[in-house]
Amino acid sequence: MASEADSSTSQDVSDNDVQQTRAWTGLWVVVGGDVVIGAAAILGVIKTAGAAGGAATPMVSILASAFAAIGTMTTAYFGIKTMSNTAQSFAAVHKALANALVSGLGAAQAQHSTPGPASPSASSATTGSGDTPGSSTSGSTGTPDSSS
Repeated sequence: MASEADSSTSQDVSDNDVQQTRAWTGLWVVVGGDVVIGAAAILGVIKTAGAAGGAATPMVSILASAFAAIGTMTTAYFGIKTMSNTAQSFAAVHKALANALVSGLGAAQAQHSTPGPASPSASSATTGSGDTPGSSTSGSTGTPDSSS
């Protein structure tokens, strides 16, 4: 019975819940990485400040590299997340549009398949469809007159 409870619980998880969990997990990974890079930069600055006798060049290099790494990782996360959200929105719109078109085509086919009164313009359009100039037709059948 435990497996039945597990399967019903797993079926209760929606796509929205999964996406929300992925977003939070990704955010925590990025924040954690940023903190580790920042801590390493601070540790590097502290170590080089005493060893270099206060020279600014190693500290500037360490801080610039840390800033670039943090900025790149954070920007990449938000860029990928934004594109993922955009793609999901387009997929939802595309699916809704496809469903609307399919249901619209079904309704249009049902409308065309119902018998209705024949329109006079449809019969007159087929009357002269195979005629060539100079040939005569008999009646509305569209066949050439054999008497000439």
